[in-house]
Amino acid sequence: MIKVQLRVLLLCLASAAVPACGASQKPAPIAMSPSHGPRTGPLRLDTSTGHLTVNVLAPGVVHVRFTRNAATSVPASFAVDPEAQQPSAPYTLEERAAAVFLRTAALGLRITRQPLSVALLGPRDRVLREQAAPLAWSEHGVTGSWRLAEGERVYGLGDKAKGFDRRGQSFELWNSDAYGFKPDSDPLYKSIPFFVFMNAGQAHGLFVDSPSRAQLDIGKTVQGTFSYAAEAGDALDLYLFAGPDPKRVLESYTALTGRTPLPPRWALGYHQSRYSYATEEDARAVAARLRADHIPTDALWLDIDYQQGHAPFTVDAKAFPHFENMLADWQRAALRAVLITDPHPKSYQGNPLPSGYAPYDSGAAGDHFLHDAQGGFVTEKVWPGLSVFPEFTLTRTRRWWGDLYQSFVAQGVAGFWNDMNEPAAFNETKTLPVFVRHRMDDGSTLDHTFVHNAYGGLNARATFEGLRRLRPNVRPFVLTRAAYAGTQRYAATWTGDNSATREHLALSIAQLANLGVSGYAFAGVDVGGFVGCPDPELLAEWTEVAALQPFFRNHSDNEACRREPWLHGAANEARIRSAIERRYRLLPYLYSVFEESARTGLPVLRPLWLEYPNDDSVRNDASTFMLGADLLVAPKLVEGNVSYEVQLPRAGWFDTVTEALIPDGGKQRIPASADSVRLFARAGAIIAQQPVTQFADQPPPGPLEVDVWPGARCSGSLYLDDGQSFAYETGAFRRVSFSCQAGEPGIVVSAASSGSFPPWWQATTLRVHGVARPPVAVVDGGGAALAHEYDAKGRLATVHLSGPSADWSARLTL
Repeated sequence: MIKVQLRVLLLCLASAAVPACGASQKPAPIAMSPSHGPRTGPLRLDTSTGHLTVNVLAPGVVHVRFTRNAATSVPASFAVDPEAQQPSAPYTLEERAAAVFLRTAALGLRITRQPLSVALLGPRDRVLREQAAPLAWSEHGVTGSWRLAEGERVYGLGDKAKGFDRRGQSFELWNSDAYGFKPDSDPLYKSIPFFVFMNAGQAHGLFVDSPSRAQLDIGKTVQGTFSYAAEAGDALDLYLFAGPDPKRVLESYTALTGRTPLPPRWALGYHQSRYSYATEEDARAVAARLRADHIPTDALWLDIDYQQGHAPFTVDAKAFPHFENMLADWQRAALRAVLITDPHPKSYQGNPLPSGYAPYDSGAAGDHFLHDAQGGFVTEKVWPGLSVFPEFTLTRTRRWWGDLYQSFVAQGVAGFWNDMNEPAAFNETKTLPVFVRHRMDDGSTLDHTFVHNAYGGLNARATFEGLRRLRPNVRPFVLTRAAYAGTQRYAATWTGDNSATREHLALSIAQLANLGVSGYAFAGVDVGGFVGCPDPELLAEWTEVAALQPFFRNHSDNEACRREPWLHGAANEARIRSAIERRYRLLPYLYSVFEESARTGLPVLRPLWLEYPNDDSVRNDASTFMLGADLLVAPKLVEGNVSYEVQLPRAGWFDTVTEALIPDGGKQRIPASADSVRLFARAGAIIAQQPVTQFADQPPPGPLEVDVWPGARCSGSLYLDDGQSFAYETGAFRRVSFSCQAGEPGIVVSAASSGSFPPWWQATTLRVHGVARPPVAVVDGGGAALAHEYDAKGRLATVHLSGPSADWSARLTL
């Protein structure tokens, strides 16, 4: 039996009765052998080159923490759900001459003692990730490096502009106000240090859980080496995720950091915004025109000019004299209002509001603002002038901030927008001074260099939790510009101040795809570009692409031309309306994909490699994307009414325009057309749609539409609930599973449902595509004939099922 040397390895039991590892008691040697069976609890190593703690959170998830020494105090994670941090999975240990091997059912670790290092192992102890050099501790931070395998691709890292595959690039993690950023700009608004490594179709993941300012070099300076250098913090927290399926990696990562909650259905509709609709007259006119022109719309947004002197939580009574009446009128027209509330209350050290300013008064009285070195409040110029900054690291401050929404909530405001929360400021550094320290609930403090990247996420958390308290049974909608890992639990996001160029239109696909595989499922871009003026064609084509992305908002700068759909004439408006209508027809499918994301953490917008990891031809394709698992979106990204080429994964696909079946994918030439987006359906997909509505919660005026694209794995699903409340958590939902079986002499399509929520439809239209000849007979599960017709040119059989049932069967005999 092998004994582990004193001061080298101590196995701590996960029990409150056991003193914390690293305490002053002297560890006793512990026998280690696989024959002793599975173990649980943290594993700790104390060596001359550092201290290591390993927690096995699940068979495929391991938390590895390096610290300077055993006594190092490490603050709680801003990213990880506390319930996910408890060790829960068994493992075995084996000691060899120079290393200790930890193994679970899904992965292995090789822990080398001198110098202290860790390698992630796959099947048969194949090295998946190993350190290139020992950790190096500086006065305030730490540097680590890992080897990159030949041919390995690196995805994730959230909202970064450079490189769809991150390999060969360097980045800074420092959330920044990046107005008019370029495709090679860095840093941007978010810091999400999560990576998916792909090699020969095999995936694993790495999450570096530190909000510190940091530098990343992913094989740019030293080919084959990935380096990370944090400027603050006394620990390096790594989470390793086994694959080999990349979907499993994402499910594990989002189980750890949280998943995008199911949003209210209206949030999936079209949103119209501008910086700014500066008067009530202007805002009302836009709302009226949207409804008069029958442009499906769910929300109208107000930027900072609705406020008095740009002070958050105020309303300019001169510019908006009937603000509450306007909100009520919009509600009657089924238009939601979304208001901006930046996290910088106006300071009285500037020009105080004549009647007082409650956010400042209550915040100062409750000591909710960040302090400077002299004990006063930190002030910087932002939109209201000199402003103060809430100390969102404190629970009591987050609660105070959330309560500020009470008046707006009472007036019926549906959602809120936390902008400028990097935090941004109008000074040379564009943010708060690094000397600022943030208080924690336990009385400790943290450097701003460490907290900065988490500030926007904490702001979004405060807003989300406030809305949950104020409207306990209404799903909140919050949008945030800045984020750290885990912020997806509280807010949707967008890519910030992009530009009205085709380059940015193309860039949006790579940005949203990498946000999706970084856990951020509910994300979008400013349609048309925030900075500059798109020509009519670009605005229309951008709308056509964005209508098939998760968050869909038209927004523009106050110094740029306006973006409303009608501004370029009737023909262009009709084209934009058609693009928006396509989204509303797809809402049953889209809402179902969002519900899947809330359960599994899989993104709504997916890079092709996530669904087809073994297909080399699509691993670096950032010109197309998947919407859920069943629809491939192929936009024309070049200027002009021209043809373009699409690379389809090696699988069966239906062109939804021509109805042609492409059995093996590959390169396809899309002819020039009036629509810049071509949709392909996976052969085997069953997709639910609805008639066009003017807003997401409007009952569709017609039957449920079910499109069957026959092929292998022929299935689909539909999820529905009330779209607003949390009643679905106690069973008030309906889930419909569709399936089809094709063969001689025909095809059978079935639907089976569960749940108590009543369907909205009174009939179902079933469309079976790729039917080679007219059906001889079409009957239901009981043998009764069903009304149907056949389109020989489109090879389409349409079957009509009466009644609201979500449980049925239709047999087409050919």
